[in-house]
Amino acid sequence: MNDVDFELDERFLKAFDSFRKGDLSHASEICEQILTNRPDCYNTLHLSGVIDYRLEDFEEAALKIFKAIQNDPQNAYFFYNLGLALKAQKKDEEAFNFFQNALALKSSQPDKKKNRKDQTKREGRLAAKAYRHSIESGQDPNYLAFHFHKEGQLEEAEYVYNQILIASPQNARIQNDLGNVLQEMGRMEEASVCFRKAMVANANLDQAPYNLANVLSELGQIDEAIKFYRCAIKISPHFFEAHFNLGLVFESLENLDLASDCYRQVIEINPNFSKAHYKMAGIFQQWERVDEALVEYQRAVELDPNYGEAQYYFADLVKSQGDLEKAVTLSSQAFLIGEGNNVSEGGVVLENFDKNGLKVEASKIEFLTSALTGKTPSTAPSDYVRNFFDEFSRRFERHLVENLQYKAPRLMRDTCDSILPNDCKFKNGVDLGCGTGLSGEAFISIVERLTGVDLSPNMIEKSKEKGIYDVLNECDILMFLTETKEAFDLFIAADVLIYLGDPIPLFEKIKKVAANEAIFVLSTESCDKGDYHIRQTGRYAHNKSFIEEAASGLGFELLLRKSAELRKEKEQWVDGDIFVFKIVN
Repeated sequence: MNDVDFELDERFLKAFDSFRKGDLSHASEICEQILTNRPDCYNTLHLSGVIDYRLEDFEEAALKIFKAIQNDPQNAYFFYNLGLALKAQKKDEEAFNFFQNALALKSSQPDKKKNRKDQTKREGRLAAKAYRHSIESGQDPNYLAFHFHKEGQLEEAEYVYNQILIASPQNARIQNDLGNVLQEMGRMEEASVCFRKAMVANANLDQAPYNLANVLSELGQIDEAIKFYRCAIKISPHFFEAHFNLGLVFESLENLDLASDCYRQVIEINPNFSKAHYKMAGIFQQWERVDEALVEYQRAVELDPNYGEAQYYFADLVKSQGDLEKAVTLSSQAFLIGEGNNVSEGGVVLENFDKNGLKVEASKIEFLTSALTGKTPSTAPSDYVRNFFDEFSRRFERHLVENLQYKAPRLMRDTCDSILPNDCKFKNGVDLGCGTGLSGEAFISIVERLTGVDLSPNMIEKSKEKGIYDVLNECDILMFLTETKEAFDLFIAADVLIYLGDPIPLFEKIKKVAANEAIFVLSTESCDKGDYHIRQTGRYAHNKSFIEEAASGLGFELLLRKSAELRKEKEQWVDGDIFVFKIVN
């Protein structure tokens, strides 16, 4: 690393820091200074273009980002942000082409972060030389530590901060910055010590109690976290990030009233903070105040057009209201956003989105598009299902039972009771797609041992709380049935086929692990035409005749089928079917 490179990195990081803090004027000024001497510096060209985009000078933004691409044609973020600038100029066809290029580049570079980590290790000795150079030349070592931190060279950053503290042990800001590095390294207890030292050194440094609260929250010390968020707010009443994170804590405690108070306070302080609007939308959605939720989601994506997470859940809510075309558009926009800010790769995406990355979005778009165009894939993508239920887990049961009057598990049990002996007791049952345990609760009294299987880790956690399952498996149900060594005499599948579509793989795998004369009880949403299709809700409906024929062809004997009203949707009952089969092996 020569003197010119180090000075350039230092100035670029200053510009990026100003950008992150919202000081676009200062960030732009530094960028222009860099570009005066280095007009081909692609990171700076790109950052300057992003700043112009934020300032709504879309034409200038496109010109600068295009120059960045000429100097670094392999950076997906550059192509994506150029697409945004062109889209803002209503050059939709050109924008689409750049979005496509961004996706192609992103999918062809799966190991970029790993490669960057390896590169960081190779640069260790150069970093030490850079530190010695900064000391010998009288440069501020704070910026060297900042540089290491931003580049992910955490051990080097820790070393430099500790060297500074030897000379200045009461430097509150350096103690705070060292705490941030230790927190990123997973050394939470050491980080908390640094933040406490920073508070002692400077009782007015609002960042120290704020960062301490963040660490305590990660450590599960919620009461202490709340205390120190409030401490930070007392020092700086307009510290909206502290209000926001305090809201996150209250939301994790399911205290939506206090959480919403915090988010409203954030919006009052900074009405352009899109994440507060997004969180308010989620709370309104849990309160079943759909119109207000839609308004807040709309505001969030207007403030940050590439706030992928907001686009994602806005799309889900819009889909639930029946506007599939708009839902697909929103999902497509989320898909193109990518995985978030990453200056170390030369990219500055305008907003952070890392909710399972591109993979879940791609599968979601394909699936929703199928629902819109009438195509019927054989199953819903597993990452789409997992992500949906992970996010839905906290309010899943209350929403289904109280709001949608969901009755499938109880109807399934009643149907079994109507044809099975009164003293019937199963030895080993499995609840496929167990969710929060509603079906397990319905059947636990007639089975000696019960296993639960679900794709969503958050659903598994909820079902654990009920204590009704002997074993819980976080797993795709088809994979579980393939790998299990057990034999089961009771199979329960409530609302499983609404995400599977083609039932034959499920029937085949159940057959292989079924004890002789095992019982299989399942529910489906019903349709009259075709074998099965995707409804506009994104769920599969099945023709009862197709289910019976498919099962019969694999040796399942139908004991009883009953039509049933499974739950409500937009105040109307959803028609379905309950099947009970006997499996003879």
